[in-house]
Amino acid sequence: SGSLGKPLYAGDPAGLLAAREQAVALWTLKNNRRAGASTDTLQGARGLYLALRHRQHIFGVLGIDLGRDRLFTAENVVVLSLLGQAGLALENNENARLREQEALKAQQQGMKTSLLRSISHDLRTPLTTIGASADLLTHPGLREDQQRSLAASIRQESLWLRDTVENLLSLTRLDEGALHLNRQEVELEEAAVQALQHSGTRQTDHPVTIDIDPDCTGFLDGRLMVQLFVNLIGNAMAHTPAQTAITVTGRKQGDQVVLEVADDGPGIPKEVREHLFEPFCRKSTTIADSCRSMGLGLSLVHSIVEAHGGSISYRDNAPGACFCIKLPCTGETDEAIDTECGRRCADDQPAADGV
Repeated sequence: SGSLGKPLYAGDPAGLLAAREQAVALWTLKNNRRAGASTDTLQGARGLYLALRHRQHIFGVLGIDLGRDRLFTAENVVVLSLLGQAGLALENNENARLREQEALKAQQQGMKTSLLRSISHDLRTPLTTIGASADLLTHPGLREDQQRSLAASIRQESLWLRDTVENLLSLTRLDEGALHLNRQEVELEEAAVQALQHSGTRQTDHPVTIDIDPDCTGFLDGRLMVQLFVNLIGNAMAHTPAQTAITVTGRKQGDQVVLEVADDGPGIPKEVREHLFEPFCRKSTTIADSCRSMGLGLSLVHSIVEAHGGSISYRDNAPGACFCIKLPCTGETDEAIDTECGRRCADDQPAADGV
């Protein structure tokens, strides 16, 4: 970038930190030539300044406090040899970093393509259902019960679309660090009750029991906690047969709250479990038009839990599935806490180092 970064040094650096000395070091950085004491360029300087480079790529500047002395020939050879080795090592490190960046970009592009393919596949089924049901409603002679059934189908699919879009937006904000946690003391039992109310008519087919101790509280984002329960309860409802019992429990253990959302349904196949928290994880290894994925719900839950400094895991409920979440129940308000989805601070990377 053409500017010096924060200096690194051994011994007393006072002699090389003066503005005049820094100007000589900057000249060396910009011109890729030695300067200062014992040279023909800016020889009035106290230090000798050498470019730390490989070929024409300059990584920094080495400054040696010579005072009135000069480097012996053998010393000069050793210094130049060390500079060459250091430059080569930094060049190799830079190349490795660039390769990692390219590999990460390729991986992100592959994930983006896979995500878009999954989204388009998942949206096709509800949109087709909504369109077909709307067309049938325009036909004359439909009985009242048939009209109600078609309207209910449209409503169910539209709710699924709404939840998917909301989850996608929330997940994007969390992953990009743009969603700031609004931490306050949250009663998790109340959050679970609100989530159950949000489930609306879907809970009539699944008996849900909430058994969360009153002392299960924490400095958490209340809105995200409701969304966490909405997705976990909704996931259990969507992937278990009607009348499958769902239980939400919460217990305080030390400085953590342990939440469990369990059902007594068929459970989750072993080959799917390691991909459970990936977006649009599928219950089978093949993609068929009739097979809807598990959506973004579990992926969003995973991101919410991690943003709060917690953990989530899956285990068999024998029979059924159980998701176990551990969240911190102690802490401070959001003004005193910096999280991954809050303010992110990055140290400035120096363009070059003066030693």
